[in-house]
Amino acid sequence: MVGPHGSVYANCLFDTGAPVTILSPAIVDQIGYSPRMGKHATRLAAIGVQEGYNIDVERLETMGFTVAPCEVWCHDFDDGIGIDGLIGMDLMEGRVVHIDGVIGEISVGS
Repeated sequence: MVGPHGSVYANCLFDTGAPVTILSPAIVDQIGYSPRMGKHATRLAAIGVQEGYNIDVERLETMGFTVAPCEVWCHDFDDGIGIDGLIGMDLMEGRVVHIDGVIGEISVGS
């Protein structure tokens, strides 16, 4: 992911059940963004309700493709799960996603 202060690697999971891409505010802060730069307040209601915000980051590279600029939602994740975010289905729009459960591989094409 790239922003005003450079780039950072984020440990993310591809979540076919997530309609949007969600990143930890801490990882977004590292590349030079702040909540004050957010476009709108957001709410997640998976387990309880969590407040956050959405923001456009300069560039996000994942799974062999680049989205620039890229809108992400910023919400906290539990420290114990060890991830910085979820790659949601919003980034798959217009792409062919092939999930091969036999060999444990995911490929994304255009």
